[in-house]
Amino acid sequence: MCLQALSFQNSFDLSSQNFFRFIIELPLYLLGENRDLFIYSHLKNIPMLKETLLEIYERDLLQLQKEIESYEDESQIWMVKDGISNSAGNLCLHLCGNLKHFIGATLGHTGYVRNRDAEFELKDIPRHALIADIESTIEAVNKSLTNLSELDFFKKFPLEKHGRVVTTDFMLLHLLGHLSYHIGQINYHRRLVSNKETGSWKLEPVHYESK
Repeated sequence: MCLQALSFQNSFDLSSQNFFRFIIELPLYLLGENRDLFIYSHLKNIPMLKETLLEIYERDLLQLQKEIESYEDESQIWMVKDGISNSAGNLCLHLCGNLKHFIGATLGHTGYVRNRDAEFELKDIPRHALIADIESTIEAVNKSLTNLSELDFFKKFPLEKHGRVVTTDFMLLHLLGHLSYHIGQINYHRRLVSNKETGSWKLEPVHYESK
């Protein structure tokens, strides 16, 4: 087992001093609970993961804000159509509540208490209140992720995901996919309710500047 772990040497960013420490301590960590954390502590791409997640979360939340700001009429944010069960407003509340709970409260210990049912039951909240919710979500996510240590990303996430224990990096990637998925729904919803021509719906794309 030691030989297998040592074969990973080329994937590590190790100085000669750190590599010597790696050789000495490896047998102890391979037999202990911290085996994975020890190996991950020598990986050179952990800071890159943290920086990447911070950038993409902020980028996508700013895209969510732009979508909400792009509705021609504020009332359209709360419209539902046949085949669309959730309005953009409720999806926005859901995304903010989801991230404030799983990242802000769970990882950042912000004290936020989620009311998931309200995310889908509340209606006709003013646009400016939704924008403020997005902005506070960006702040909670940024602070929570910034305060994580490099090893925290590879520890077990404090909450189970549908009865399954996952690592924090896995959960953060899952939440990012969830965010992107619903932003796509909001984009479709906005174009659907904003452009009506002779009984059919004209879908016009929105373009974002890459950050």
